[in-house]
Amino acid sequence: MAQIFTPGTATASDVMAGKNFNAGVIWDGAGAIVERGAGGTVTPTSSAQTKLAGRYTSDITISGVTVPAAKVVNDTTIAGVTGTLPKITTHQAAQIIDATSVAGRIYQRPSASAWDGVSSVYSDDPDWVAANIRSGTSIFGLMGTLIPGKRSATGTVQSGSGVVNLGVSFVPTVLLASMLPIVSGRWAKSWINGQWVTYDGYSQDAWGMHTTKPTTTTIYLDTGTLPSEYFYYWMVIE
Repeated sequence: MAQIFTPGTATASDVMAGKNFNAGVIWDGAGAIVERGAGGTVTPTSSAQTKLAGRYTSDITISGVTVPAAKVVNDTTIAGVTGTLPKITTHQAAQIIDATSVAGRIYQRPSASAWDGVSSVYSDDPDWVAANIRSGTSIFGLMGTLIPGKRSATGTVQSGSGVVNLGVSFVPTVLLASMLPIVSGRWAKSWINGQWVTYDGYSQDAWGMHTTKPTTTTIYLDTGTLPSEYFYYWMVIE
């Protein structure tokens, strides 16, 4: 039987399934391309999607992704859009503080950012110290040491240090000092009825800088020019 050669280069993978073709030595060959119908629309998800190989009778549409950059962290890119939301990895100061709306509660507003779960917001207040909280009371974990009544402060200064600013936080009306080991080194001043009631046990008045009642928290102790082996033990009372 004679072989018939038909011009052409098609193969089964070039022809739709259900259709026949003649090419080369193939006569009435069956096509293999699968008919898939309308192309449709592909909506992106978090998983890969596959459109099977074959013939589609209409366009395939891939839906666009709208990415709000302000809601994406600035180290992340989604669909070609890099986020602008700052990523916080260090402690930050709170923007707004409200400690008046609800008793026992402080509102603090963090910045509009993506937080790493470790960093925190904070607020500074120089008056939030143990000395300003009643003894036995804890406020946000800080246990107070304040004993109701007059405030006081104590300290030690080495002799021969000259005039020293004690750096107290209140205006005192009672000034006490003792210089050891000199027994006569005792000084006391108490503001009573508009004047100082004093006791000076040594020629050098340790409180001599204060001839009138203090009006500020700047309190000076005069340690004189004695050798440095002595120490002034002082106390001031509100």
